[in-house]
Amino acid sequence: MLGLSTSLISKMILFIVTTTSFTAYIPQVIKLIKTKKSADISILSWLVWLGQYLLMLTYSVIYTTDVWLCLAYLIEFIACLIILLLVIRFKNNKS
Repeated sequence: MLGLSTSLISKMILFIVTTTSFTAYIPQVIKLIKTKKSADISILSWLVWLGQYLLMLTYSVIYTTDVWLCLAYLIEFIACLIILLLVIRFKNNKS
């Protein structure tokens, strides 16, 4: 396909997926920081997503040699952790 190798195509797709997924967290972070309220956000959901990213990161480190895949899951894990920490910090904030 257009003279691109399968490896390059897969890396491009991984980059696009990771970038768009990471940028999806930005509006939530901004809203949490601005409002300092998280009463309507489920901690359980974010814990499940955090666990999922941790498991996928662990899997990619142990069973693959793809550094980019490991980096992608690390970025997702960190982004999810940031949201979860903000949600917990502002959970009971009434102001």
